[in-house]
Formats: sequence, C-alpha cells, structure tokens
Amino acid sequence: NNTYGKLNHSLGAMAAKSGHGDLLMYPDYAQEILNNFISEGKISLSEGAIKQRMIKEEKLKEIGLNLDKIKYRTNGKQVYIHVGAKLCRQYGVKDQFLAANTDALINQLYSAFFKISDRTLNDIFDYSYCAWRISVGTKSKTVKEDTNEYNRFFRNSEIGSKRPCDIKSTDIRDLFLLMTANHEISKTRFNSAKGVLNGLLQHCLEKGYIDHNPLQNVSRLPLKKRFKPIERKDDYTAEEIYAICDYLAPSNNIYDIAIRFDFCLCARICELKSLKYEDIQRDLLKIRRSVSYDTDATINKDGSVSYGTGIMAETVIKGAAKEGFRDYPLIDEAIKIAKKVHFDHPDWEYLFMSNGKPLRTVSFNRHLRKACEHLGIHYRSSQVIRFTNCDRLYHEAGVAHKDMQSLMGHTTPTMTDHYLNNHGISDESRDKIKGFLHITSPVADFDEDQLILGM
Repeated sequence: NNTYGKLNHSLGAMAAKSGHGDLLMYPDYAQEILNNFISEGKISLSEGAIKQRMIKEEKLKEIGLNLDKIKYRTNGKQVYIHVGAKLCRQYGVKDQFLAANTDALINQLYSAFFKISDRTLNDIFDYSYCAWRISVGTKSKTVKEDTNEYNRFFRNSEIGSKRPCDIKSTDIRDLFLLMTANHEISKTRFNSAKGVLNGLLQHCLEKGYIDHNPLQNVSRLPLKKRFKPIERKDDYTAEEIYAICDYLAPSNNIYDIAIRFDFCLCARICELKSLKYEDIQRDLLKIRRSVSYDTDATINKDGSVSYGTGIMAETVIKGAAKEGFRDYPLIDEAIKIAKKVHFDHPDWEYLFMSNGKPLRTVSFNRHLRKACEHLGIHYRSSQVIRFTNCDRLYHEAGVAHKDMQSLMGHTTPTMTDHYLNNHGISDESRDKIKGFLHITSPVADFDEDQLILGM
C-alpha cells in the first residue's frame, strides 16, 4: 500500500508537469499514460512524454487531421494550424489553433478533439449543435429562433457554463422553478424553451458527451400550477369585419385585397400566401402548401452559424400531417376577389404577390393595422382573423366541431378547442337550468313570500 501511495503521488506529479492533471478522472487513460512512462521497471518522464506525444499524434491522424499543416508564424515564436471546416463541423471545434511550441499545440488539439467533456453547454450549442441542425435540413429560421430562446433562458444560467456531464436533474429543476416564478412564463413558451434544451442534451447524448439526458428525470408536477394563464385576445366582431372590408374594398393594393380574402377563410397566413389560382375549383379552395421566409445561414469554419438575409421557401403544410391538406368551401365574395386578381395578373405564380414575390406577413399585418387605426378599431394580427372565423363558424353558424377541425387542418380536437372562445352559458341553457334544479318538493304547501320575509 505504501508503494502504491508513492506511485500514485508520483503519477499525479508527472501528470501535472506533462499537462495531464485530470488523469485520475480517467482510470483507463491514466493506466495507459503510466505504462508509457515505465521503461525497464523505472519511471522516465522524458521517454514517457515522447511516447505519449506519439500516441496523441496517431489518434489525431486517425480522425483525418493533417499535422503536416502545422506552420510557424513569421516571428518564429508561435506555431499554428487550421484544422479545416469538415472537422470543425464534425467535432464542434474552432478552425485555428495557436501555441508557443509544437508540443503545446499537439496537447491543445488532443484536448479539443478527444476531451469533449471539458466543453460547456454554451460551447456545444454555439460550435456544434446549431451547425448540426442546419446540416440535417432544419430550417435556418427555426434554428435562429431556437438560438434566441437559448440565449434568453439558458446562456447566462448556471447550466450554460457547466460541462454537460456536470449538469444534474436538480440543476434543471431549479432553473425551471426560477423560470416559472410568479407566473412569468406561459405554458406554451415554457414548452418551447424546454424543447430547445432537450434537443441540445439529446445531441450531447448522441455525441457521447453524457451517458444520459438529465432532463428526462425532471418531474413536471411541481410546475403544473406555475404557468402564466393564457389570455385569449378578443376576436374581431362582425361589425368590425364589415367596417374593415368596406374600407379596403376600393383599394387596388394587393395587401388590402388579400386582407379581405383572408376574412373569408380559416387558413394560416403561410397558407394564404401560398395559394395559386388553380387551387380554386368551382367553390372549393384546395389548401396544399405553405410559403414562409427562411433565413440564409452559413456554417463557419469554427462550427458556428452566421445568419444572413431572408429567403422565400415553399414548404409542406404546417406539421406535414395529412389533416393539413384540405378543401375549403369559398363564399361568393372570395371567388370574385380571386377571379379579379387573376384577371389583372394572369402570369403570377401565386394568387397574391408583391414585387414578384409572395406576400410578407409583416407587411400584411402593417396594412391591417393601418386600416384598423383609421377606423378606430383595436388592431389584432392575421392570426386573430383565423381565430375569429373559427369561433364564429362554430358558435354562431353552428358548424360541427369535427368539421371545424377539418377546416382548420388540425390533427386533434384539442387543437381546435384552443381556437374556440368560452362564450358562457346560452340563454336557452340558462332557462333549462332554472327550470330543472330545485331544492324543495314540488308538492310542498307554503307561502314563498312569507318564507322569504321570515328569513
């Protein structure tokens, strides 16, 4: 035992001198290092260091790193290497490594490529996760939005500066409790942020940075009553719809025309922008696609992602579910609008276009706001038009719930329920309640007025 203690102390000292201070965290690796330092039964620091460098160089070459690219700076005092974009993306490391000498540079490279557990969660998100999502086909706009969510909730938190292997379920639980304190966040926003964190941790699991996802052990039960209540925005009233459409009717602006058409539908704005004249067959509108503006993205050499200008992209229906492909009955006013637009612009690819491109949601809402302000009507966005028509068709027109689900393109009845306002109890039901519930026998013989006065 005494001999083992001395050997362990010597190993620790050598490890510190040779840049391997964390050897005792990796027993198998430490044994390999120790074997390389033993020569004919004696411990040799110089021979072991040479052998260890050779091992590191071989492992770096195995992953495709060309060490012949190591160069000296013009001053001759530092060495550097560019590892290349492919390895940057694959391992989430920076492109250029710089050190005082070759030994130090090899140690840097080996640490970057093989000691992956030393990277913080922020490092992995910035230099690996985002680039990986872009490479597998995730929309750049989605990755950018998730980056905003990550920056808001996790980057400056305690777990952001930790290595993934050091993050515990209790750390995530405490962060979730902080996020939901005082009902500061809605359930929808929380689930969005949680999804970003879960995706990142799953990426860490697949890359081998961790051996389990700590988020999976976090119970949602303590959070159940901590979310911000959903505040449903008021729908447009029938009078407001008539006023807006009458005001916009004389306008030839394509956005104003599209607003009037949208008030005839229960479609998503991305579906409205993707409509083509041939989608209209008699009095049916066949909704088959959507159009949205994505963000141009570039994966940099160090694995980070840079975002550029917006680009238009035609995509499948939201959710890519079969329920999204649907036929919508058009009223006569909508058919007249579509025919007039197509007559004036027969060469347009889409029914509604501006400057040779599909409409932009922000411009659509800007025109809608302008009309509302002119009329003294409280402005609500294009999303509320969809809410309004869904709610009116169900509560006022009496369209069946299952039919509303089909019109909206929803996969479940619960999704449709989210669009329906609670209008309270109808007059008919109120009368039924008053006529049915009693607390006295119908054959009781007493003067009700006397009973009330007696109380």
